[in-house]
Amino acid sequence: MLALARRALGLRDIRFRRYGVLGQAQHGIDLAGREPTGDYTVVQCKDYAEFTAADLRKAVTKFAVGRHPFDSSRLIVATSACTEATQLADELADLQLKYPDLDLDLWGAEQINQHLRYCGDIVAQFWTRETAADFCTGAPLPGVPAPPPDRQEQAERILVGPLNTDDVAPMLRTADSKRAQAPAESARLYGDLANRLHDAGYRGHAVVLRKKQLEALQEGGLFDEAAALAAELASAALHHGDSDQARILAHQLEQLARDAASSGTPEASATARHAVLINAAAQDIAHPLTMSRLAPALEAGANDPDYRPLLVLMLAEYRLATEPDALKELDGLISAALAQTKEQPVTQQTQDTVMRLHLLRAEYDSAQRQDLLREARRHRMKGRHAALVSAREARRCALEDRAEEAVENWRDAVQDGIHAGLAEEAADWLYAIRAANARYGPWTTEIDDEHRLAQALRTTGTGRLLDRIRDPRAQAMSALVRGNPTEAVLAARRWLADSVVTGSWADEGEALTFLGDLYRDHHEPAAAAVYYQRAGSTDKLQQLAKSMGDELLPLVPGASQPWWVLRSRAALVAAQADLGEDAAAQELFDEMLDLAVRGRAGELVDSPTRSLAVQAAKSACALASRSTPEQAAALLDLLSSDVPRNPHQYRHTDDEHATACVAIAMAHPKLALRALTRLFDLADVHTDKALNVLTENQTLRLLGAWPQGDSSAAGPASCSPLSDDEQNALRTRADELVNRGHYLSHVIQAAVNPDHPTCRSAPGRHATAS
Repeated sequence: MLALARRALGLRDIRFRRYGVLGQAQHGIDLAGREPTGDYTVVQCKDYAEFTAADLRKAVTKFAVGRHPFDSSRLIVATSACTEATQLADELADLQLKYPDLDLDLWGAEQINQHLRYCGDIVAQFWTRETAADFCTGAPLPGVPAPPPDRQEQAERILVGPLNTDDVAPMLRTADSKRAQAPAESARLYGDLANRLHDAGYRGHAVVLRKKQLEALQEGGLFDEAAALAAELASAALHHGDSDQARILAHQLEQLARDAASSGTPEASATARHAVLINAAAQDIAHPLTMSRLAPALEAGANDPDYRPLLVLMLAEYRLATEPDALKELDGLISAALAQTKEQPVTQQTQDTVMRLHLLRAEYDSAQRQDLLREARRHRMKGRHAALVSAREARRCALEDRAEEAVENWRDAVQDGIHAGLAEEAADWLYAIRAANARYGPWTTEIDDEHRLAQALRTTGTGRLLDRIRDPRAQAMSALVRGNPTEAVLAARRWLADSVVTGSWADEGEALTFLGDLYRDHHEPAAAAVYYQRAGSTDKLQQLAKSMGDELLPLVPGASQPWWVLRSRAALVAAQADLGEDAAAQELFDEMLDLAVRGRAGELVDSPTRSLAVQAAKSACALASRSTPEQAAALLDLLSSDVPRNPHQYRHTDDEHATACVAIAMAHPKLALRALTRLFDLADVHTDKALNVLTENQTLRLLGAWPQGDSSAAGPASCSPLSDDEQNALRTRADELVNRGHYLSHVIQAAVNPDHPTCRSAPGRHATAS
């Protein structure tokens, strides 16, 4: 029953367990498991030869009046007995009325058997494979096997050309002959031939015939029909990633709209609408930076054509990939598109479009998300769609720092994908699991196992979730090699969108970095910075900031971001610490300090090396000179635990810690003694950066010393924020460094305490050290 409940109810196996052990009070519960919504379902198991209405009443009452562990509100009473009696149905209805806050259900032998007929693996596990083969007949009967392809016909089409074969050439000649006298009939024949070739896989030749079909309609003055066809073909081209063909058709639509307007055709306004929509879509898809035309164009019209959901889908998926925080702004368009698809014929493309539109809504609508998860886990949708739902949920979990759930959902996607013949996508999801393990850990010797499995999986035949004319990744790489950056950006953006749509997380990270590189190399540093932060490419982001000088690069929003985005964002904050307004710097300081505090307390989901917590502390140190006194004091408090250490031990924040001590002493005189004392503490535990900083002129001035050869330091030592007693105390610390034999200690002592007997007895040493 445990195995069946996992499968039939879609309850997660890691959260589904037997409730209690023998002898414990179970409150009417045998099994308890969590739904995709987070609500719990509980099951009572009754192995009775006969199950009566009284038995049902007793079971439900025991649960209803007892304590409700897990705050569960759904109870299933499962029994091995027959439950077809009308008395049981009546009793169940009465109990539901009596306990309206509970969702009650009764599973008898009939219902359990019906579920088991679809679960051959469970039947084989608890009975035998032979039993499963005979009993599990829930699946449709196998159909007639498809005949093998006619290799002779295939060879003829390839060698002779698909337009010159015996079944196509006569029909094509007829269409050509009717073009002058009967353009409408000619266009119909061209269209039939184009459909036939497209279905046979000859898309390029189908495009040739579509062009003939458009020309025939246009020559016959059928401008409205030609425009409707051109718009439909353009939307399909955009849907399949063929932006070049879409742009060609968009130009033709402009001319058709002019011709229709000048001729006063009955559907001239609809033709103009086709031209507006397709031109907006084609221009947006061709712009390397923004997509600003299509959304207003879609919102401006009513009673739009049947291809409108495809344009909404394209726009929304691009928005999800490039501006995910702005996706919800398209809710009206997405809802209208879903309503429009209900009136269209049910085809594979329509079903896929509907599922992808629902997944877009699920990005910002938690109820939609839970509905999809429930249907996928209960196998109430096509396998390819269940795989896509699981993969998208996995991506979301990974971005929300729920690594274990992400891996679990990607494994569900792999299983459903393989069953649906999506080996390529399943391989991508295996790589996503590997990427999640690399991001979150654990780092084990088996971290490359998914890579080996994916390699094996890709040797099998496969279908694809998204039908593309050309692989956008390969197109982006090729365009980059050919020196065409605009084409490379457009292809990479499609690559990113496809990766997000299919939940291919490893590809998503690669596409983000690739786009960042393209924008960086072609003088769009702001866009590059955003993509680098999303990809977690910290090193490239720091190099970009260094190359920009005084130009401030944008930060991605810090709320609800995964650790690698926050780490890259923090690194950019540190690289630009001296830029921007002081008020903004102090807000960022608070944010960085909070991340560092939470990271050290174990309250953040971080990398196995705690790189976010480390970078946040470094970034807070970089902002120390612009902090308030209270902020600076809080930073010193946070870093105080970094000083004590074992011999030869290093802290990742040592360099920034030492630099921050000087910055705080200069910016906040009241904290100078505390900050400089901390600097000596760091030097005393052999921190190289602290020892070097103590020899720098600005530090020596803070200590009341006159750097040798520095004429600007002339004047009384009172320019130091320290009192005489405080200076003397720190001079003593310098002497202690010498006594312990620290590196550069004699240089520090000679500058800070030149009257010390050691310095007077060895003047040559001072000169040499200086």
